[in-house]
Amino acid sequence: MNRTNVFYEERHFNYERGIAHLCVERFMVVLYDDILPLCGRLGQESREQITSLTIEYIRSLQFSLEKQKKRVSDNKLLHDATQSFPLHRLTDEQRKWPRHPYVLLLEMIDLLHGFSDCDEIVLSRLLYYHEKLKPCEPGQRDRNNILESTTICQAKIDVPKIVSWGGSVPCKSLKKPYINGMMARGIFHKCIKEAIQVAMAAEESIKVKLQVVSSGKVFSTAYQLKRAWGKTRLQHLKFPCVSLVPPCTQCQQIYPTVKYHPSPTDHRPALWPFGNCAENYAFSRLINKAGASVIRPSTF
Repeated sequence: MNRTNVFYEERHFNYERGIAHLCVERFMVVLYDDILPLCGRLGQESREQITSLTIEYIRSLQFSLEKQKKRVSDNKLLHDATQSFPLHRLTDEQRKWPRHPYVLLLEMIDLLHGFSDCDEIVLSRLLYYHEKLKPCEPGQRDRNNILESTTICQAKIDVPKIVSWGGSVPCKSLKKPYINGMMARGIFHKCIKEAIQVAMAAEESIKVKLQVVSSGKVFSTAYQLKRAWGKTRLQHLKFPCVSLVPPCTQCQQIYPTVKYHPSPTDHRPALWPFGNCAENYAFSRLINKAGASVIRPSTF
C-alpha cells in the first residue's frame, strides 16, 4: 500500500483531529507523490538542493504543528518522516526558524520544472498542487488554519528577463512566527525586512517606501487561486478559478515604482499588514536573482 492510500484511508480520522493535521498530511502526500519521485532526473547539485529543501520542509511542517499545540506523534506521515530524513543536518537557524512549507514547495517545483515568465504554464502547474493541498471539501474549509498559499505573485524585470514567484503566508496563527523567522534568517531583502519591522513595531500598516533599481522595468502580477468573487476580482481568461488581484494599499506604499497588473485600486486594504503579502517574498528573490538594488529615498 502506498502512502497516498494510507492518507485517504485515514482522512475521516484526520478531520476529527483537526484541520492542522490534515493540512500537514496533504503537504506530505505532495512531497512523496510529486516531488521526490522526479528527483532522479536532476543533476547532482539540484538533487542536493531538493534534499536540503525537503529536510527544511519536514521541519517546517513539524514547526507548524508545534506552534498550534498539536502533537507531531499524532501525525503518522510526518512523524515517520522525521525519523527517516536526516533532520540533524539542519542548521540552528533552520531548526528554530524554518521557512513556510509553501515557499519551500515553490522552490522545489522551480528546480524540477523551472518557472518561465509564461503565467499560463506556471499557473497550470500551481493549480494542480493547489487542488492536492486543499485540506477539506467545499463548505468544510477553515480559512484561518490552512497551510497552502492562496495568493501567488509573479515579480519580473523585463531587461534582462528575470522572473521570480512567491506565495503569501497563510494560517492566522502562524503568520507572525513564519515572518519573524524569515526576517531573522535574512530571507527577506534587508530593506524589505526593515519595512516590515517598522510596521510591526508601530502595530500599523507599512509606511516605508522602497525603490527597486535595476537595468529594466519591474513588474508585478498577483493571482488568487480560488474562485473569483466581487466586482473588483478580475477572472483569468484561461483559468476560471484564478483571479488577478490588484496590490493592496500596503504593497502600493512599499513598492510605489513597480508596474502592477492589474492596476492598483484605492480600496483594497491589507488584511494583515505585517509582511505576509506574496509580493515581499517574490521581490526579495527577484532582487537577489537579478543583482538589483533597493533604495529608500526620502522622496519620489
